[in-house]
Amino acid sequence: MQRTALFIVFVLVAVVATPLLGNDVRADEGRSSTATTLMYTGPGQTVQLVGEWDWDTRLNMTQSNGVWTVDVELDEGLYCYKFVVDDAFIFDPSNPERVYCDEIENSLLRVNDHTRPHYSASISGDELHVVYHPGSSLAGPDGTPTALSGATWDAASSTWTLDLTGLSDGKHSLLIEGLDVEGHVAYDLLVPFWRGPHASFVWEDALIYMIMTDRFVNGNQSNDGAATGAAQGADWQGGDFAGVTSMIQSGYFADLGVNALWLTPFNTAANGTGKAADGVHDVAAFHGYWPVEARGVDPRLGTPEELEAMIDAAHDAGIRVMMDFH
Repeated sequence: MQRTALFIVFVLVAVVATPLLGNDVRADEGRSSTATTLMYTGPGQTVQLVGEWDWDTRLNMTQSNGVWTVDVELDEGLYCYKFVVDDAFIFDPSNPERVYCDEIENSLLRVNDHTRPHYSASISGDELHVVYHPGSSLAGPDGTPTALSGATWDAASSTWTLDLTGLSDGKHSLLIEGLDVEGHVAYDLLVPFWRGPHASFVWEDALIYMIMTDRFVNGNQSNDGAATGAAQGADWQGGDFAGVTSMIQSGYFADLGVNALWLTPFNTAANGTGKAADGVHDVAAFHGYWPVEARGVDPRLGTPEELEAMIDAAHDAGIRVMMDFH
């Protein structure tokens, strides 16, 4: 964010195996004009918008058929904002993302560059449909994205259609990249999807097995860390990605009917110990909820390659993987 530190306050469950939950492909909303439109639906006699771009100026929102809207000119970036309904500051009820600006919690607004095109996608039967959305200049696409090689183009609907029947069963990911004829680079779109018998997976019907990785199976003793001096039973125990992989390949989860794994955070964790809730006993960071490096993989759990191997093994077995991200 500009001028203000940004902190995401929710604990996010990051789906490492499939960034999108199933075969439904979503994309951030693009902008076809220079303005960003914000909307509020709810009770109120007056509704205003205030945000990080100018906290001292409230923008009046206009109401039509119960929906309040306002356009604001903003550069690409992330912004704190709130609605002011009848002089009361509230979060945007339609936006679950929250952030802190100057130690005050707000809703988070993501603003894309209006000149850049973007894509959206959906899967229907054996066909992938990718729609091209132009930027504010309305310039068309400069050819077909490499990932959609062989797809047919319908200019009337600005849609590519790709036949998926030749793909093998299992997990696939297509990265849609391109630009328009004026040279504006499109926002890319990752399209993860499954083929074969596991394509019908629905998270709401999943049988999920939650794993505290360090407490599960020690599959690679060479990555066991040194003792931290934690209280008995509160230190690292050696469980790792290799151990999870071995259990996947053994058929342990398949025999239980499990088709989704939920693992505790794998981020690089703090060394040493911290006090338990009783204020007396020292506890290590084996649980993963004391991270010190957001994009690092804790070596006591394994290497990035072992993490990828675990996910590949799960996919080969038709199992989805979720990871806590703290």
